[in-house]
Amino acid sequence: MAQMNLCRQKRNKLEFGLHSAQSGAGPHRDGAHGALGIHYWGGQRSSEVNLQAVIQVSQVVAQGLIAQGALGSTVNVSSQSSQCALTDHSIYCPTKGALDMLTKVMALELGPHKICVNAVNPTVVMTPVGQAHCSNNPQKAKTMLDQIPLGAGLLSWRT
Repeated sequence: MAQMNLCRQKRNKLEFGLHSAQSGAGPHRDGAHGALGIHYWGGQRSSEVNLQAVIQVSQVVAQGLIAQGALGSTVNVSSQSSQCALTDHSIYCPTKGALDMLTKVMALELGPHKICVNAVNPTVVMTPVGQAHCSNNPQKAKTMLDQIPLGAGLLSWRT
Protein backbone atom coordinates (compact mmCIF):
# COMPACT_ATOMS: atom_id res chain seq x y z
CA MET A 1 0.00 0.00 0.00
CA ALA A 2 2.90 2.36 0.70
CA GLN A 3 4.13 1.86 -2.86
CA MET A 4 0.67 2.73 -4.19
CA ASN A 5 0.65 5.98 -2.20
CA LEU A 6 4.15 6.85 -3.39
CA CYS A 7 3.11 6.16 -6.98
CA ARG A 8 0.05 8.41 -6.58
CA GLN A 9 2.19 11.21 -5.14
CA LYS A 10 4.62 11.05 -8.03
CA ARG A 11 2.16 10.59 -10.88
CA ASN A 12 1.82 14.34 -11.42
CA LYS A 13 5.56 14.50 -12.14
CA LEU A 14 5.41 12.09 -15.09
CA GLU A 15 6.82 13.79 -18.16
CA PHE A 16 8.24 11.42 -20.78
CA GLY A 17 9.68 8.01 -21.43
CA LEU A 18 8.66 4.74 -19.91
CA HIS A 19 6.10 5.43 -17.24
CA SER A 20 5.67 1.98 -15.80
CA ALA A 21 7.60 -1.28 -15.90
CA GLN A 22 6.08 -4.02 -13.81
CA SER A 23 7.17 -7.49 -12.91
CA GLY A 24 5.40 -10.23 -11.08
CA ALA A 25 8.53 -11.69 -9.52
CA GLY A 26 8.45 -13.32 -6.16
CA PRO A 27 5.71 -15.83 -5.46
CA HIS A 28 7.65 -18.69 -7.02
CA ARG A 29 10.04 -18.53 -4.04
CA ASP A 30 7.68 -20.78 -2.12
CA GLY A 31 8.43 -23.59 -4.56
CA ALA A 32 6.86 -25.01 -7.66
CA HIS A 33 3.41 -26.52 -7.36
CA GLY A 34 2.03 -29.38 -9.40
CA ALA A 35 -1.70 -29.68 -9.97
CA LEU A 36 -2.14 -31.86 -6.89
CA GLY A 37 0.02 -29.65 -4.67
CA ILE A 38 -1.83 -26.37 -5.17
CA HIS A 39 -3.03 -24.75 -2.00
CA TYR A 40 -5.27 -21.70 -1.72
CA TRP A 41 -2.72 -19.31 -0.22
CA GLY A 42 -0.03 -20.17 -2.78
CA GLY A 43 -2.48 -19.49 -5.59
CA GLN A 44 -3.72 -16.32 -3.94
CA ARG A 45 -0.18 -14.97 -3.46
CA SER A 46 0.75 -15.66 -7.09
CA SER A 47 -2.40 -13.95 -8.30
CA GLU A 48 -1.76 -10.92 -6.08
CA VAL A 49 1.82 -10.50 -7.30
CA ASN A 50 1.50 -11.51 -10.95
CA LEU A 51 -1.83 -9.84 -11.69
CA GLN A 52 -3.41 -7.69 -8.98
CA ALA A 53 -0.29 -5.61 -8.30
CA VAL A 54 0.09 -4.88 -12.01
CA ILE A 55 -3.57 -3.81 -12.22
CA GLN A 56 -3.23 -1.45 -9.27
CA VAL A 57 -0.02 0.20 -10.43
CA SER A 58 -1.31 0.45 -14.01
CA GLN A 59 -4.44 2.22 -12.82
CA VAL A 60 -2.49 4.83 -10.89
CA VAL A 61 -0.07 5.47 -13.75
CA ALA A 62 -2.79 5.55 -16.44
CA GLN A 63 -5.01 7.88 -14.42
CA GLY A 64 -2.12 10.29 -13.96
CA LEU A 65 -1.21 10.25 -17.65
CA ILE A 66 -4.82 10.72 -18.75
CA ALA A 67 -5.32 13.58 -16.29
CA GLN A 68 -2.26 15.32 -17.75
CA GLY A 69 -3.16 14.51 -21.33
CA ALA A 70 0.33 13.01 -21.63
CA LEU A 71 1.59 10.28 -23.93
CA GLY A 72 2.68 7.19 -22.05
CA SER A 73 4.19 3.77 -22.16
CA THR A 74 4.06 0.80 -19.84
CA VAL A 75 5.77 -2.59 -20.08
CA ASN A 76 4.59 -5.60 -18.12
CA VAL A 77 7.20 -8.26 -17.42
CA SER A 78 5.54 -11.61 -17.94
CA SER A 79 7.24 -14.93 -18.67
CA GLN A 80 7.67 -17.46 -21.42
CA SER A 81 5.80 -19.69 -18.98
CA SER A 82 2.64 -17.87 -20.03
CA GLN A 83 2.93 -19.46 -23.47
CA CYS A 84 3.60 -23.10 -22.60
CA ALA A 85 2.59 -25.63 -19.99
CA LEU A 86 5.40 -26.52 -17.60
CA THR A 87 5.39 -29.37 -15.10
CA ASP A 88 5.08 -28.16 -11.49
CA HIS A 89 3.93 -24.69 -12.57
CA SER A 90 0.16 -25.09 -12.17
CA ILE A 91 -0.15 -21.67 -10.54
CA TYR A 92 2.66 -19.70 -12.18
CA CYS A 93 1.81 -20.45 -15.84
CA PRO A 94 -1.88 -19.44 -15.62
CA THR A 95 -1.19 -16.24 -13.69
CA LYS A 96 1.43 -15.18 -16.26
CA GLY A 97 -1.04 -16.10 -19.03
CA ALA A 98 -3.57 -13.83 -17.35
CA LEU A 99 -0.96 -11.06 -17.27
CA ASP A 100 -0.46 -11.43 -21.03
CA MET A 101 -4.22 -11.11 -21.62
CA LEU A 102 -4.44 -8.15 -19.24
CA THR A 103 -1.69 -6.48 -21.28
CA LYS A 104 -3.70 -6.96 -24.49
CA VAL A 105 -6.89 -5.60 -22.95
CA MET A 106 -5.06 -2.64 -21.41
CA ALA A 107 -3.52 -1.88 -24.83
CA LEU A 108 -7.01 -1.75 -26.35
CA GLU A 109 -8.46 0.38 -23.57
CA LEU A 110 -5.55 2.78 -23.06
CA GLY A 111 -4.50 3.13 -26.70
CA PRO A 112 -7.13 5.79 -27.41
CA HIS A 113 -5.51 7.83 -24.59
CA LYS A 114 -2.12 7.54 -26.36
CA ILE A 115 -0.78 5.12 -23.75
CA CYS A 116 1.16 2.19 -25.22
CA VAL A 117 1.01 -1.08 -23.28
CA ASN A 118 3.34 -4.01 -24.03
CA ALA A 119 4.73 -7.09 -22.33
CA VAL A 120 8.04 -8.88 -22.50
CA ASN A 121 8.26 -12.61 -21.84
CA PRO A 122 11.77 -13.62 -20.77
CA THR A 123 12.80 -17.18 -20.06
CA VAL A 124 14.40 -18.32 -16.82
CA VAL A 125 16.64 -15.61 -15.44
CA MET A 126 19.68 -16.73 -13.49
CA THR A 127 18.59 -15.39 -10.15
CA PRO A 128 18.91 -17.56 -7.04
CA VAL A 129 15.29 -18.63 -7.60
CA GLY A 130 15.98 -19.62 -11.22
CA GLN A 131 19.06 -21.55 -10.20
CA ALA A 132 17.22 -23.35 -7.42
CA HIS A 133 14.51 -24.55 -9.77
CA CYS A 134 16.86 -26.03 -12.34
CA SER A 135 20.30 -26.63 -10.86
CA ASN A 136 19.02 -29.56 -8.80
CA ASN A 137 17.55 -31.15 -11.92
CA PRO A 138 20.04 -31.36 -14.82
CA GLN A 139 17.43 -32.94 -17.11
CA LYS A 140 15.08 -30.00 -16.53
CA ALA A 141 17.90 -27.56 -17.31
CA LYS A 142 18.80 -29.50 -20.47
CA THR A 143 15.17 -29.50 -21.63
CA MET A 144 15.04 -25.71 -21.23
CA LEU A 145 18.42 -25.17 -22.87
CA ASP A 146 17.37 -27.25 -25.85
CA GLN A 147 14.41 -24.91 -26.39
CA ILE A 148 16.46 -21.68 -26.35
CA PRO A 149 18.51 -20.60 -29.39
CA LEU A 150 22.17 -20.71 -28.37
CA GLY A 151 21.11 -21.42 -24.78
CA ALA A 152 20.87 -17.67 -24.19
CA GLY A 153 20.18 -16.75 -20.59
CA LEU A 154 21.11 -20.16 -19.26
CA LEU A 155 24.76 -20.38 -20.31
CA SER A 156 26.04 -20.82 -16.78
CA TRP A 157 24.26 -24.19 -16.57
CA ARG A 158 26.48 -25.55 -19.34
CA THR A 159 29.58 -25.39 -17.17
